[in-house]
Amino acid sequence: MSIRCWRGSFLLFWIVAFGLVHGVGSTDANLITNGDFETGSLSGWAYFITMPNGDGGASGGFPIVIPFDVNQDSVSSLAAAFRVGKDSVNPPGLFGAGIYQNVMLQEGAVEITADIAALDNVGGGNLQAGFFELILDGIVLDSHNFGAAPAGVTQSSTLSATSIVTAGSHQVRFQIRRSYQQNDETPVQYLDDIAVIQIPEPTILALAGLGLSFIAMRRKR
Repeated sequence: MSIRCWRGSFLLFWIVAFGLVHGVGSTDANLITNGDFETGSLSGWAYFITMPNGDGGASGGFPIVIPFDVNQDSVSSLAAAFRVGKDSVNPPGLFGAGIYQNVMLQEGAVEITADIAALDNVGGGNLQAGFFELILDGIVLDSHNFGAAPAGVTQSSTLSATSIVTAGSHQVRFQIRRSYQQNDETPVQYLDDIAVIQIPEPTILALAGLGLSFIAMRRKR
């Protein structure tokens, strides 16, 4: 193969590869609506409860959007605040509430992340701060149980998961549950910085690897 022909093949390959990666692969754009709650409301989200009276703190005006330092970086921002948990001992188990949103995704891999926190800032502590779950299309992808809630102590963590999806509409859901705790003040649970990011498909990454092999082979020749 002549130098000119080889250069032409090389250039054509990378034009095609670049188009595939940037046309089908990742962008850093967050596909979720109002994931940081900077609208000051739950706009874009739908609220749900897992059973009647599962959001035991609803009578106190929850869920609401208020300033809070969810990830404890000394910077407060608007966050969704909940007060979930049963208001009776029966039936036994974990119950609560949460929010969900339908998102249009391309075929390939998607990364979902969120900052979470819990705080008992009213009572003298609680045996359960909150059990958080990240759910995609009805499947739990990640969860975190804060355990007990010491009085006045903010507990922070993150939910994170990567999943392969088909093209179309998918439901992203965040659920918070607790059991009934008699004579304990219900702690507050927080969600913030929710992000849904499309990342390159495995086939696209494989194509990039083939491109490197193609270059190495041509150089040997």
